Amino acid sequence: VVSASGLRDADWVPGGGVSDPYCVVRHRKGSETKDSFQTHVIQDSLNPVWNHFGYVPDFSPDRDTLEFWIYDKDFGKEHDLLGFAIVPGMKIPHEGLDCSLELVDSGVHQASLKIKITFEDDGQQEVDALIAIALDTWQLAGLTAESLPSTPPPRRPPSTDLCGTHSLDLMKSSLASRHPVTVNSIDKLDRFVAAPSAQRLLFWQAMLSLAILYDAFMIPFTLAFEVAMDTQLLAINMLVAAFWTCDFVVTMFSAYQSYGATEMRFRFIVARYMKSWMLPDIGLIFLDWFFILSWLSDGSSVHGGASVFRTSKLARALRAIRLLRLAKVASLSKLLDQFTHSKASVMIVDMTKSSVVLLVCTHLVVCTWFALGNPENEWSVTWVAQANLLGMGVWAQYATSIHWAVTQYTPASMEVTPTNLNERGFAVAADLLGLIGFSTFISSITTMMTQ
Repeated sequence: VVSASGLRDADWVPGGGVSDPYCVVRHRKGSETKDSFQTHVIQDSLNPVWNHFGYVPDFSPDRDTLEFWIYDKDFGKEHDLLGFAIVPGMKIPHEGLDCSLELVDSGVHQASLKIKITFEDDGQQEVDALIAIALDTWQLAGLTAESLPSTPPPRRPPSTDLCGTHSLDLMKSSLASRHPVTVNSIDKLDRFVAAPSAQRLLFWQAMLSLAILYDAFMIPFTLAFEVAMDTQLLAINMLVAAFWTCDFVVTMFSAYQSYGATEMRFRFIVARYMKSWMLPDIGLIFLDWFFILSWLSDGSSVHGGASVFRTSKLARALRAIRLLRLAKVASLSKLLDQFTHSKASVMIVDMTKSSVVLLVCTHLVVCTWFALGNPENEWSVTWVAQANLLGMGVWAQYATSIHWAVTQYTPASMEVTPTNLNERGFAVAADLLGLIGFSTFISSITTMMTQ
């Protein structure tokens, strides 16, 4: 691993400094990938020169692949990816390889990695002898960053992109004697897979966060309160349902981290998706469009069966199932942590996450409290009936409910009180939740400010 040039400055925040790059060489054999060796860290450099020699044992040129991953070393957090390059063994000529590779997912243009590769039969020489021969032959100690080519590496030809994420112009004249490569139709989809830090994928993750927040607010709200499904609200729900439908496809083309390596092969991504969220996502998407169609049917027929099903207990339970998407917040939280580069930004992100969790929990308490007090008939004795909220608007009912919920976190009081056993039991549970949740929130904020 000779050197790199034009790397991205991952420590761009004020007071952060410049990237501290190092390179990890990984050996992919079949579906397994393991680290072979790692270069030393170059402090504060966007054009590092490593001159590092490493040995990759048990490498089969016909089946194996070499991966070069460049990271920025950060203290106290996960290291940032500065780019990577992949070299299939079939692309390495018998006489060796000496070239510059274009880095994928580098975040900048013309970032490249200079490498030199040669083959040695296992057992012919000891590793120390290989190192001596390599250093003597290549004269790595004399290489500098100025010796790198000033012109950018050639762009990827569409017909020779085997992995779908990189391009290699590796001495084409030497490859004519090697066996032809056959790529099936599924592997051709690899070119559409987005790396974890790709800009389009980051934008999609931001939209995903907004969709999750919308569901976290709207699903409990419509279950508890009598919300009229007007044209604007129906259009928003259709837009969100279309987003979740598209997210089903995007997920199959989103790379993921596996044992320190990024998996960017379509078939493995789909296999992992099938073992985790694929079936739940299909069911949730079906429910989204089912309720939209039921609302449309209800609007065209006054006595349609959709209205009866929508207000039934089964329909409410099915709508509540869609809250399972809140479990995806954990992966979004990990993604957000990768883009925090200073203590101040880490503190702001942690405070924001704690505040969002507190608000979502409060919203769930508000909706559950009103649903318990919403009388089934005019003779029922509930807190909603006693507070004369039945004739008021939805937002007046929500404001009264959230006022009651906030008083459970603080010593404040209000005129709303439980009137039956169910309400009193929930009030006790809300008091305990408020005591634990609000105390934890305040203590975490205090700890972060102290640090």
